[in-house]
Amino acid sequence: MNTPQWLEMQDILAIIVRLLLTSVCSGILGYEREKRNQAAGFRTYILVSNASALVMMTNAFIFRATGTGDPVRMGAQVISGIGFLGAGAILVTRSRRVRGLTTAAGLWSSAIIGMALGAGYYTAALACFLFTYITLKFLSTIDLHINRHPYMMTFYCEIDARRNLTDLIRYAQEKGYRIRDIETTSLTADSFGPAQITLSIYTDGKVDAETLLSELEHVDGVRFIAPI
Repeated sequence: MNTPQWLEMQDILAIIVRLLLTSVCSGILGYEREKRNQAAGFRTYILVSNASALVMMTNAFIFRATGTGDPVRMGAQVISGIGFLGAGAILVTRSRRVRGLTTAAGLWSSAIIGMALGAGYYTAALACFLFTYITLKFLSTIDLHINRHPYMMTFYCEIDARRNLTDLIRYAQEKGYRIRDIETTSLTADSFGPAQITLSIYTDGKVDAETLLSELEHVDGVRFIAPI
């Protein structure tokens, strides 16, 4: 009795190597995310990447066994389907800030790395893993610097009266800032009553968000202000 092709030692070794590499690469990426208290972490990354690798190996096995079909059809469904899982890692906070995009992108990348390893494309998969890990681990300092000293910041503000908006604009101009995209909503029918404002302030990039927020809090008539 001949041994089935999928049970040959060479195939078994290839399966083990691919899943092992997938587990190591995705585990490292997931561990980095879990250290930052993200929703998708160590085990999630490994599960997604291993399953993606299995999809590619299964597709290749079916193609070899039957001699017909598309060898990448199942992989294409993984690429689109992983978006639903990544969406679960994205959160919008009460201040309307979006969190988890990097984790979702990392999860998607982990799935693609798993697919490449499952297909036996080791060189590209390991190179992508290396660049992804460097991006997540070491480039975060650059990201923090950009966010700490942004050129444009958007704020939600509540003021005592619409006339206080003029004071706010004047103060920003005196400091060398530019205000754009102002949206105002009155809290009462009285146009001189309290109002809610959403505005974007452009700076020279040398002032951080906390300093600018502290400055704007002391403008006359400002009840509440917070970044969004």
